[in-house]
This record gives sequence, C-alpha cells and structure tokens, in this order.
Amino acid sequence: MTVSLLLLRPSTSFAATVILFCFFWGIAYMVFNLMLQFEIIRFAPQATTIAMAIYSGILNLGIGCGTMVGGVVCSSLSIAYIGYAGGIIGILAWRYCSIKMLQIL
Repeated sequence: MTVSLLLLRPSTSFAATVILFCFFWGIAYMVFNLMLQFEIIRFAPQATTIAMAIYSGILNLGIGCGTMVGGVVCSSLSIAYIGYAGGIIGILAWRYCSIKMLQIL
C-alpha cells in the first residue's frame, strides 16, 4: 500500500493505474481488517464483544486521524501531495514495526 501511495501522483496520467491502485487498496484494507478481527477473536474468545468494540474504536480513531492529516496536507500543500503524505506515514509505520520485531527476536 505504501508503494502504491507513493506512486499515486506519478501515475495520474493513466486512469487505469489509479483505478488499479484503488482496487489494490480495497483488497488490502479488507484482508487487513479480516486478519485483525480473526486475531482478536482468537486471543479473546470469552470477551469477543468487548474486544471487537475496542477494535472498532481504534479503527475509527485511525480513520479520524487520517482525515485530519489529509485535511492538513490539502490545506497546506495541495491534494496532489496526499499520496506522498500517506506513503511517508506508511514508511514510518513499517520502520517502527520492523524495529519492534527486531527487539522481540
């Protein structure tokens, strides 16, 4: 997803590539949510209702924060840079998770 966000602006001259990126984002988002829900149910089988409510709250917080960041980027720069902003956030998240995984191992 990060790569497709970073390639969004360079690919805007071809509508098919933008549609392909949106298709890929939809699939990735669906798989990501299904896997997280599966893990929540697997780790908290006795309290799935509470766990899913917490998950829903965290997901909505992420959507709200993404909207805020997108609004700031659109207001400060231009909507053309929204993919770059998302790509930078994706790179930072990947780096953070990689460092945490190395600490666990």
